[in-house]
Amino acid sequence: MSLTRIACVVLVALGVWVVPVCGHAAGQQSQAPAASPPPQAAPPSSDAIPVAAIAAQAATTTAFLRELTSRWAPSAEIERIQRALPEASKLIELESEATAHLLRVQPSLAAIASQQELWKARQLQEVTACLLGA
Repeated sequence: MSLTRIACVVLVALGVWVVPVCGHAAGQQSQAPAASPPPQAAPPSSDAIPVAAIAAQAATTTAFLRELTSRWAPSAEIERIQRALPEASKLIELESEATAHLLRVQPSLAAIASQQELWKARQLQEVTACLLGA
């Protein structure tokens, strides 16, 4: 709020308070010759935003929000990945259980190397599928 606006509000408030108090005091001493008109409200502030500007800003904001929504919408690739995730998760879970079982029985070095190759092949398969968009 500007200093001028604050000063206007204070003066109007002071005028609203002073007139009844002074009028009451004058009425006690003698009859007032005529009732004074009520104080006028301060003129509208020039800081007010025109209605046309509000409408224009609302339209601009709406267009901006639509652009953001379309920009952040999931792409076809993201949707494809989301559809493939449940199956990939199940397969990873099964392979993880098989690996955990293998490790519990204290496998030979050859069995561990074989399991490592399976995991590498699975990783390569997933990376290739992701890059090719399959």
